Amino acid sequence: MSSVINVLFSTMKGSKHTAQLKEGYTVEDIKKIVQEKFGSTNYRLIVNGQEIQDNDPVKFTELKKSIKNNTIIYVCQRMDGGSGLVDIDSHKATVLVDLQDELRKIPTQQTNSECMICTEEKKCMKYCCSSIICKECFPNHFIFGNYKIICLTCNQTVSPEKVFVTPQFIQSLVQLDETKLMARNIDFQICTCGAFSINSTMYAKQKCNNCQRWLCFFCNTDWNENERNMRNEKYTCRVNCFWETKITYQLVTLNFNKAMKVPNRRCCPKCFECGCVEENSQSVVSRSTSDSIKATEDDLNSQTNSSPFQFKRSHLNTTPHLPLKPKLPPIQSISSSSSSDHQRVSTDHSSLLPTRHTPGVCGLKNIGNTCYMNSAIQCLNSIPDLTKWIMQQQLSLSHMNIIDVYISLVQSMWSGHHGCVTPRELKQYVSRSSTIFSDSDQKDSHEFLNSLLNAIETVDSNSFLINLFRIHTQSMATCNKCQHCDIINETITFLPLSIPEFKFDDQKKILLEDLIKDFCQEDELDGQYYCHKCKICQSARHKTIIIQPLPRVLIIQLKRFPYDGTKRKIDTFVQYKLEHRNLLSNNDRYELYAVSMHSGNLAGGHYTTMAQNYIINKWYRFDDSYFEEIESKKVLVPFIARQAYILIYLKKND
Repeated sequence: MSSVINVLFSTMKGSKHTAQLKEGYTVEDIKKIVQEKFGSTNYRLIVNGQEIQDNDPVKFTELKKSIKNNTIIYVCQRMDGGSGLVDIDSHKATVLVDLQDELRKIPTQQTNSECMICTEEKKCMKYCCSSIICKECFPNHFIFGNYKIICLTCNQTVSPEKVFVTPQFIQSLVQLDETKLMARNIDFQICTCGAFSINSTMYAKQKCNNCQRWLCFFCNTDWNENERNMRNEKYTCRVNCFWETKITYQLVTLNFNKAMKVPNRRCCPKCFECGCVEENSQSVVSRSTSDSIKATEDDLNSQTNSSPFQFKRSHLNTTPHLPLKPKLPPIQSISSSSSSDHQRVSTDHSSLLPTRHTPGVCGLKNIGNTCYMNSAIQCLNSIPDLTKWIMQQQLSLSHMNIIDVYISLVQSMWSGHHGCVTPRELKQYVSRSSTIFSDSDQKDSHEFLNSLLNAIETVDSNSFLINLFRIHTQSMATCNKCQHCDIINETITFLPLSIPEFKFDDQKKILLEDLIKDFCQEDELDGQYYCHKCKICQSARHKTIIIQPLPRVLIIQLKRFPYDGTKRKIDTFVQYKLEHRNLLSNNDRYELYAVSMHSGNLAGGHYTTMAQNYIINKWYRFDDSYFEEIESKKVLVPFIARQAYILIYLKKND
C-alpha cells in the first residue's frame, strides 16, 4: 500500500475525518468518501484554497498534483443569499447572449434565400407567413421589436414557441414580458431592495416594509423633504417625478366603467391610450381598484427603467398574457411624518452622477440574486494595499482577462464619479471558471470570493493580489503507536474557523482568539490513519499550525454549519475586535476592515457588508446599491456579530 495517501476532511472542532486514497483515484472516489462520512455530497470541498469541481476533469487533474499525503480537505456547506430579484437590463443582456446559442439550434433553409432586411442571399430562417431573415440580422430585428418576434410580412407578434426550441429560453422571454406587464400598473412598484408592493392610497410618500426605506412610490427615489422639497401628493412627489408630466390630479370618469376614475391627462378615459381622444378609440379591460390606472405601451420603457428590478416568475401571481398583479398587502403610508430619522445615501443605477462621491464609497447593482457577489466585492474593496495597487495599474482598453476586468471595476468604484456600478462583466468572467455562478440562483458569498481569487491565480499565480492573502500552514499527523510524524506544508487563502453551537437566547459568547487556538489544537483523528512506517492503518492525532510569513490580509470564514442535514445556521456570538494583537503570533497586530454578514439560514438569506474606507477612516454599511455611514462600534454589537460570516483583517506594522 505504498501508493496510498491519507486525506483529512476537516469540518468542526474535533472532527477531522481521515480516509485513504489509492493511486489513480478520481473525483468520484472523493465524493464517495464524503457521502459515507457526511451523508451527502452537497458540500464545498476546498484543497489549498482551490474548490474541487467535479464537472471539470482537466482542473481536477491539475488540482490532484497538490493533494499529497496528509493533505487537508476543508468541508464547507453553502450559505446561499439573494433577494429574489432579477435586474431587467441584465435579463435582456442574458437573453441576447442565450439568443446566439438558440439561433444555432434553429434550422435554416437548405438553399440560399434573400434576407428581407439586408437583401443578401444567405442561408436564412423562415417563420410566420413567409418571413425570411438571416441569423445575422435577426438579433437586431429582435431588439428593435422590444425583445419580441415581429413578422416582417404581416407585422404581427409571433409567439416564441413557434420560433425558438429551448424551453428554458422561451420561459425566460415569458418572464421578461411579464415584468413589463407588471411595470405598467401605476400602483405597482419594486423597491431598490427588491421588495415589491401595492399602493392602495396613491400618495407619493411610502415606506418599504422590507428595508424600511422611505421613498417616492412613483419615481422610486429616497424621500427627502428638507433638501429636495418633496411633497406628499397623490401620484407625484412634485420633484421631477416620473408621473408628474403624465397627470394633473383632476380625475375623470371612464366611459365604460363609471366606478373608475383616472387622471385626465394620464390617458384617454375611453381606451387608456396616452393623449388619444379619437371617437374610434377601443376600450380595454381594466382593473376594478379605484384610482388605479394602467400605463400605455408608450410609457413602458421609461417606467421599466425607473423600476430596474423584476422577480422570477415563480414569485409573481401572473399569467403570460394578463397584466395581473400579485395579491399583496399595501405598504405603509404616511402623509406628514418626517424622514430625517432614515437618511440613506441615494445612488444612481445606470449613469455617471454629476455630483462628486467619496472615492471607494460606491454601491453595487444587484443583477439577479447577486447580493453574495456584491458583499464579497465590497470586502475586497476595503483593503488598502489592494486598492492602492489597482489604482496604479493602467486600465486596459480591451478586457483581456479577469484581472483586467476586476481592475476596471475597482477603479470605477474609487473614481468618485459613481454612486453605484454594475459588476456584470466580473460575474461573467468568474462564471467561466466556476460554472455554479452562471445562473441567477442564490449563492454563497465566501464561495464567490474564493472562486474570484482562484480565477485570478489561474491567470497569474504570482499576482500581487494572490500574495496578499496567502496563509502558510504546516499539517502534522502523528501515529499513536510508533510516533512517526508526517509533515506537509500547505498554502490557503482563508482561515476556516468552526464555531461551537449555543442556544440563540444564550448569553454565552466565544472569542475569535479562542477559535484560532482551536484551529491549531492537536486532535485525535476520526478514523484510521495509514502509517507509512507501520505499513498498516493506526489511530493517529493531527495538528495544524500557522507558520511565517504571516498573511498581509487575513480572510476568516466563520463556519456556521451544523453538519446535521438541516438548513439551520449556528448563530453563536463570536466576539471579534476592531484591532487584535497577538492574533496569529506573539507580535502581530491586525485591524478589522470588513465584515460580510448573512441573515437567514443555509437555505437562503441576504448578504450585506460593513466596511471601512481607509482614506477617510469611516465605516459604511453596504446593501447592494445602497450604503450608509455607520459608527465603528456598530460593527461589534452582538446582533451584527451573530450574522458575521467573513472577516477581513489587515496586518499593521508597529
